Amino acid sequence: MKKILLMLALVAGFGSVCAQSAEEFFNTAANQYVFSKEKLALNTIDQGLSAYPGNKPLTQLKEKILKDKKK
Repeated sequence: MKKILLMLALVAGFGSVCAQSAEEFFNTAANQYVFSKEKLALNTIDQGLSAYPGNKPLTQLKEKILKDKKK
């Protein structure tokens, strides 16, 4: 019984990660960027873009971070 409950909890947790919206990816990445975690922000954006290819806000945020990184 414990194994079944553990498996259900893992599946539910995995489902909530997979169900993240483009806006949630953007907000998370923007927050990471504001707190000087550029590398983590870029990883979050890449995850968002793999789920939502061509998403304009995510793409623009990535371009801004990369541009600021060059300075």
